Order: sequence, then C-alpha cells, then structure tokens
Amino acid sequence: MALVPTVRTPLSAADAERELKAAWRRRFDSRMPSGALRNALALWDLETDQGRSMHNHNWGNMIATTENVPFWLGDDSGNLRRFRAFDTRQAGADAFISLLTRPSRAHWRRGLLSGDPKEFAHELKGDPEKNLAAYYEAPEAVYTRTLVRRWKRYPHLDGGTHGAAYGALALAAVAAGAAYYFHRRSRRGRRGVRR
Repeated sequence: MALVPTVRTPLSAADAERELKAAWRRRFDSRMPSGALRNALALWDLETDQGRSMHNHNWGNMIATTENVPFWLGDDSGNLRRFRAFDTRQAGADAFISLLTRPSRAHWRRGLLSGDPKEFAHELKGDPEKNLAAYYEAPEAVYTRTLVRRWKRYPHLDGGTHGAAYGALALAAVAAGAAYYFHRRSRRGRRGVRR
C-alpha cells in the first residue's frame, strides 16, 4: 500500500468501550470479559492519550510491519516509524483486538484476560530469551505504573472479575468459542457434499 496523510481521529472513552465490546463480539461471538475490557481500554488510553492523540483509527499505535498495509509516519521516542492506518474506527478496533488475542501472542492474550494491569504490562513486555514478542520498548516499571494509572480511570468495569482465576476461565471460554466457530465452519463446508 502507501503512505497516507496523518489524520487525527479522536475518540471518547465511552465510544472506545462500545467499539472494543463490539470488536470482541465480532471476533469471538461472545461477551468481552470485563477484566479484559478494562485492560484493553487502559492500553488504548495509554497509547492514544485517552483518544486525544489517536491517528488514522489506530487504537494502540500498531506498527505497520509490512508494506502491504496503509500507514502513516509518526514519531516514536525520536524515531520515525510506520504506524498502521485504518479507514474506520471499527476496522481499527478489530485489528487491535485481533493483535492482542492472536494465537502467536498467547502471552499477550493471557495478560489481557487476567484483568490485572500489572500482569498485562508484564506479558506485553515479552521476553526475547523465550522468543516472546514485546508490545512496547519502554522500561517495564515505567510502562506498568502508567498502565495501572490509566486502568484506574475505569472502575465501573471492575465487577470483581479481575484476577488469575477469572482470566483462566475467560481464556478457556475464548478457546471453546474458537473451537465451536471452527467446528461450525467445517460443518457448513460439508453440507453441500452428497454421498
């Protein structure tokens, strides 16, 4: 694709919450766990300054890793980077949820579903020795402190559902939902075949 103009696309926290819930439902055909929603919202808040510095509907300052996607150029701690550009906030939200829950990034998904911002920040940091990808390059203590501060802005999402036990249950539910989805898809593909 090509370089696109940098366009500010501010978004309120209430709109971000609605879009994240809808993106989760589109991806998993289930309700987004409140702990995961709170973590995702805190990450969006941190990366876009509560939506005020959101550009081209990029929810988490996602980097364009290939030339096949539209991108905009932005400054990332003094480095010029290619950031993904999306046409709509829905497309950006879908990509954000997809990135955080991708099977190849299982450690990010674990952190997201934990409902615990400290655990989430730790999992997002990755571990190069274990070949675990990193979401951010900042010192972990600084990023964690900032994520926790942003997470505290959304107490209405607590519902007492953050913690390792809930995260394990949510992860199992997501896996079961994905298995059901693929089972249904494979059954649909066989319907047209007569024996």
